[in-house]
Amino acid sequence: MRLLPIACLLWFSCAAMAQPVASKDDVVEGGLQSGQRYQLAQHCGASDAALDAYKDRFEAEARGRQDLLAKLDINILKLFMQGRLNGDLAFEELKARPQAERDAACQQALKSISPTG
Repeated sequence: MRLLPIACLLWFSCAAMAQPVASKDDVVEGGLQSGQRYQLAQHCGASDAALDAYKDRFEAEARGRQDLLAKLDINILKLFMQGRLNGDLAFEELKARPQAERDAACQQALKSISPTG
């Protein structure tokens, strides 16, 4: 699964940087990646407060983009939940990797959910 750059903290931010109007594929990918990022961070030991803050930022951005989501016929929260399932699978794969790779991936996951990224 392709991971987005850490600088792209929320699903729409990356799409917005790439072009003035996000494509459906960009928004779908962003929703999935946001959920995966959340789940990996949870498996890596992120605090409940950090996870809640990340999800709150995601939901606030989704509320701010309701018109776009409706126009593109996207259920972003459903995509976020699917991304979380993908994150579970990614973590299972990560557990088979060498410890240094697991540590680096967890550091990246934890950093990616912080507001400063």
